[in-house]
Amino acid sequence: MSEKKRLPFEYCFVSVGVQVSFGKTLNEAITVSNKPGRIDSLERAIENVRHLGTLGFREALSIKGKVAYAEGQLFGRVAAPLCRFLSSWSSKGVDRKVTPELLVLLEYSLAALKTAKPRVVCCSSACEPVIVFIDGACEPEGTSIGAIMFCPGVQPQAFGAILDEETVCSWKSTIDQTQVIGQAEICPMIVARYTWSKYLQGRRVIYFIDNDSARLACIKSYSPVVSSLNLIMQGLLWDSKFESSAWFGRVPTASNPADDPSRMDSTLVKELFGAKIVEPIFPPGVRASSILT
Repeated sequence: MSEKKRLPFEYCFVSVGVQVSFGKTLNEAITVSNKPGRIDSLERAIENVRHLGTLGFREALSIKGKVAYAEGQLFGRVAAPLCRFLSSWSSKGVDRKVTPELLVLLEYSLAALKTAKPRVVCCSSACEPVIVFIDGACEPEGTSIGAIMFCPGVQPQAFGAILDEETVCSWKSTIDQTQVIGQAEICPMIVARYTWSKYLQGRRVIYFIDNDSARLACIKSYSPVVSSLNLIMQGLLWDSKFESSAWFGRVPTASNPADDPSRMDSTLVKELFGAKIVEPIFPPGVRASSILT
């Protein structure tokens, strides 16, 4: 019966750490977000981990709980790989040195929570999903990527590019590594998001991939290879920021229309689908030596 607990009715209120805002009419949306100060508190905890350079199992469980609860009120699943990683970390029961993998996960999860919009609850008719076929290729002449997008009501569009040597080298775990096919298969999904941003925002998107390793990494939102994990997290952060819901399906290589653009050949996609070849837009850290025209 205290005044602190017995608050008057309001259109916007906080309950159990969650801020709920009701519209003033029946046609307005309801928004759900974290209460003010929650993300700031989490940021201080993460900065402390960076400063100390170590993380104990108790602190790992504490950060995991805070991150899972904070993202639970928002759109996205960027924190899923971090929570999985922290569960494994805490199971050791000892303080451990911070790893590059942990720093990548902390950085992207915090960025997503700081920029995430409130979850919106409203009545709207479901629209058809956007379909994106992607492919990567690692040949002696270079590493290349390609994709084709099918969006209802829009002319199909495709892109292709040969990646520069600096980008490819940044993906290698060892100096003598010759193949980066895992990263090459994940990368065009990130490039597709940047290139076709206006079509994918706020939409359901189905990405078809002919590489099972890359597909499963995207489904799990995790890879033990840091360069692949970095690409996956970029995609998750983009989806969270622009409220795009991704689904990852398999397509056999022989049935993948993105195979030709990834090999810098536009003949099939132009003749069969009437696709328009567009200039790809690359995320930070990815550059091309040439693009499909």
